[in-house]
Amino acid sequence: MKSVYSIFDSFKTAFHINKENKELYRPQVILIVIKSIMMVGVGVGLYLWIGKEGLLELLSGEVTFLRFALKVLSVGIGLLIMITAYVLLSRMVEAGLYNLYKKSVAGIVLERKDFWEGIRKYFLNFLFGDLLILAAWVVISPVYFIAGAVTLTIGFAVIPMAINIFLTMWKVSLVMNDSTLFASIGDSFKFAKRNFFPLAVLQLIHWSFMKLGGGSGNTLSWTRNVDKVSNIDKLPPTVHSDMFSGHQNMLGTGEPFTLDTLKNVIGIVRMIIAVLIPVVTIAVAVSSLVKMIFEVFFTLAIFVVYRDDFGQSEEVTESEAIL
Repeated sequence: MKSVYSIFDSFKTAFHINKENKELYRPQVILIVIKSIMMVGVGVGLYLWIGKEGLLELLSGEVTFLRFALKVLSVGIGLLIMITAYVLLSRMVEAGLYNLYKKSVAGIVLERKDFWEGIRKYFLNFLFGDLLILAAWVVISPVYFIAGAVTLTIGFAVIPMAINIFLTMWKVSLVMNDSTLFASIGDSFKFAKRNFFPLAVLQLIHWSFMKLGGGSGNTLSWTRNVDKVSNIDKLPPTVHSDMFSGHQNMLGTGEPFTLDTLKNVIGIVRMIIAVLIPVVTIAVAVSSLVKMIFEVFFTLAIFVVYRDDFGQSEEVTESEAIL
């Protein structure tokens, strides 16, 4: 139990390190700004794309689906490139930050070059390690689903938690020891095997706080959706099966479904998108900022835990001093 109590000592140490090293937030704030700009760009692109004549021509039957599908494919490729660029950028920021965590835990004054040094030394290892773990998940996915079904869905929660606990320290080990990818993964497994219970408690606290910071608004939204469903029998019958049959248009006015009606519907959709772009962007930015604060603190705590080995390194030092 002493190793579990040492978690709170690690939190206290991480708090003081965090307080003295505000530079740890700067790279992530820049990344959040970049993500917000990308979201606005995607929203504006969608707004403009829906307003193009090509979509109207497709819906009205004036353009073949194949011709329109090629345009959609080009947009999809653009989105894929943007997502890939953001993933690579986030891994670069993570590699730079882990070097800052390492130096701040060691009591070294942080400099700007330390961030770029982390990118140079650890980015490729982080990227290949994440890809390797993803590939391993794909390989074991049949076993995972079978185990989850056999254990009446308990395995769906327990198996990922156990694997995440054993892989908690691989990036920390890689950075702290400047080791290779496979050596750091092996060291992470050894650390988790030696300290499984306190590490599990630490991760449960971590996940609980991250859920609280990143998803606090989900409960209210879910409650409102339940209220809507419970009152569905009180809603007026505005949707009919003959909506597109020519007897009633999409707006439920009873007029024929014409090209002008289609333009009106597209205009409404564009207006909704225009309203949602700033709302969603601000909500995601604020949520990311809150998540960032928790993430920096807990990552520092994990570095401290690895350094102190849940207080065991201090016990060894004390015993050596007695001898």
